[in-house]
Amino acid sequence: MLGFFKQPKPRRFSHPYQYVNERKERIKEIEMRAKEELGLLDKEQLPGSTIKGSFLQAASHTSQHISKRQTGTWQTHAGLLVLLIIILIVIGVVLIN
Repeated sequence: MLGFFKQPKPRRFSHPYQYVNERKERIKEIEMRAKEELGLLDKEQLPGSTIKGSFLQAASHTSQHISKRQTGTWQTHAGLLVLLIIILIVIGVVLIN
């Protein structure tokens, strides 16, 4: 019984990079900022700017799930189901008495 309440927490994943050239990364970051300030790079050309959200839009099943969640159809159906159960219980109590 005590083992149920004292569950061990999983370890966090930690993978430090072994071969990182910090100088090269700093230079690349400075170059990107300079190009952006000079207007040589658009925001659309920045690495990762075109990736964000593209996978969700491309997969039709996820876009349908998101659209259903946004419209609240599941919540509406659950509310109607609860209301129907309450009405049936009230009708059952009235008919019994």
